Amino acid sequence: MLGADILKVVDEKIIDKIRKVLALTGSVFQEEAQAAMLKAQKLLALHGLSMSEIDCKDQVQEKVVADSCVYEKNRVSWYEKRLGSIIGENFRCFSYNHVGQGIRFVGLREDVEIAAEVFLYAHRTMLYFAEEFVKNYRLRVSRIKGLKNDYFVGFISGLEDKFKEQVASNNYALVLVKDSLVVKAFNDLDLYDLKTRFVTSDSVVAKETGYRDGRSFDEKRKMIR
Repeated sequence: MLGADILKVVDEKIIDKIRKVLALTGSVFQEEAQAAMLKAQKLLALHGLSMSEIDCKDQVQEKVVADSCVYEKNRVSWYEKRLGSIIGENFRCFSYNHVGQGIRFVGLREDVEIAAEVFLYAHRTMLYFAEEFVKNYRLRVSRIKGLKNDYFVGFISGLEDKFKEQVASNNYALVLVKDSLVVKAFNDLDLYDLKTRFVTSDSVVAKETGYRDGRSFDEKRKMIR
């Protein structure tokens, strides 16, 4: 019985530590907030805990599954769908879209809130650097569109590899497992995927530039407002 009491005290100390780290994720300084989130994920994985167990109140909150539109747009582009899918997977959410409904995330409410912020910032960053990249090219509008798509391909691939590296090096796999309530809610939607075609310019330079920017996404957070 004494051993169980000691274990409970140790668990509470760990939970309290994670709560303090999570408090820093609300920092106005983007780099500090990102570092705090990564540290919290690592602590959760090391101690086999989930976000639902790290409640900042004295009582455990009931899990709430949210199905929220995080980006309103009548016609969603292929790169927006792909970006949403990658962000969702790395923040324990499902991403999907319906015509006229934009990008939606399904997940526990707190996970959807975080995923939405990351998606919107990544989307804004990707568009900004794509525009910067094509400024040096004097091409027809159709060619510019293909060049941007090549950049988007590279950026999304770089961002995906960055997330994979973080998961592998910090043992985040367990942390990223979706809650069973989220899986059920998404499956109940009974969605089907429509393939989207897009033009490219087959520009190696555009893809490589996009890839580098995607890999260094966190480092450039402070550059986009």
